[in-house]
Amino acid sequence: MSASPGVRIEGAAGKGSSFSVPAPPDKAVRAAGTMEFDRDPGCFRQGRLEALVAAAGPCLPGADGERRSRSGWAGAR
Repeated sequence: MSASPGVRIEGAAGKGSSFSVPAPPDKAVRAAGTMEFDRDPGCFRQGRLEALVAAAGPCLPGADGERRSRSGWAGAR
């Protein structure tokens, strides 16, 4: 019996970014967006987070100020 022919497809996990803004009482609102595909899932791109903050700012009070979590998050999805 011969092996069936196949096609090798290289894949990579998508990487998402997010940040949080405190919300009463003792909760937080998380803003997440942009899906990035690259070969370095551990690489955090500050520009992606800044773009997310700029987009969320008009809709999420405190997103672009001191209330926002200073560290963003990026990871494989």
